[in-house]
Amino acid sequence: MANNVLVNVKSDFDIAVFADRLAKTYVNKGYTVNILNINGATALTIEKGTSGATHLLGMSESVRVNCILTNDLLTVTFSDEAWTNKIVALIVGWIICCIPLITGVIGCVNQYSLPNNIARDVQMIVAGM
Repeated sequence: MANNVLVNVKSDFDIAVFADRLAKTYVNKGYTVNILNINGATALTIEKGTSGATHLLGMSESVRVNCILTNDLLTVTFSDEAWTNKIVALIVGWIICCIPLITGVIGCVNQYSLPNNIARDVQMIVAGM
């Protein structure tokens, strides 16, 4: 999981524009993104494959990205990652058959790298603003 991301921004930085650009980046990658703006802070829920067989096999991805702008510092934190279905898939795969074990491992790798990928994209978007 990625650590918190701290990025210095310009004084005219617009967190709503930033959140919209981040959302569009992940919608273009096939994710579903929901944005919630609360008193100068923004929370994005980024998820993919959270229903059906993909979810049951442990291959879904989900994370909440919390963005807070304080003075000229953007703080991005990650929470509510979806690990439960991956753990269940690994256990079922270990005990019963290999397919959920394999898909669970793939899901774990994808979930682990999602916050790191978002952190990299946050820095690229801020640099381009």
